[in-house]
Amino acid sequence: MTSRYIALYVPETFLPIWEKFKLIAKREGLTVSALFRRIVEDYVRLHDPGNPQRPITAFVEGHPDSYKAQHQSRLKALVQKAMRMGELRWSDVLAICHDVDKRLRVGEAERLYQELIKMGIKVWR
Repeated sequence: MTSRYIALYVPETFLPIWEKFKLIAKREGLTVSALFRRIVEDYVRLHDPGNPQRPITAFVEGHPDSYKAQHQSRLKALVQKAMRMGELRWSDVLAICHDVDKRLRVGEAERLYQELIKMGIKVWR
């Protein structure tokens, strides 16, 4: 595997944050390069392919696409919260499923939990 050097330009005011980033990476036993790659990969996974076209029928309640769209919307909201907070609690996952039929709520929360774990997001149970 070949590697490539990439340079970034940041304002002078960003340098104290950069230094803290390097210290945290070292404390966690990671290289800055490995951590930066992970952050970029997560960002691309969250934002690619952008805003894909959805058929209008996807928004009709009960249509399989509507369930998938709602699931993806919940997942995206949880990932954004995890990015802000650093981790999630099981109660966060359950709370975002408030609009799901109560008989199906725990199953949907469990599916979200499994996806979050695969993404490397810590969820306390």
